[in-house]
Amino acid sequence: MLQEQSEPPATPVTDEDIAVRNQRFPRTFAAAAAQPPDEKFTRSLDLLCAGIATLIP
Repeated sequence: MLQEQSEPPATPVTDEDIAVRNQRFPRTFAAAAAQPPDEKFTRSLDLLCAGIATLIP
């Protein structure tokens, strides 16, 4: 399994932070929970590349 390696966030993420975002973006949280970690990583990378591609003339 692939894992993203990075430094922990500068400000710790609390359970309250997660609850607020879940309430604000329920469909996003539901969709993310339904995918395995490798699929989430691949999807995120695809979205990032698509965004960068829009900047290339």
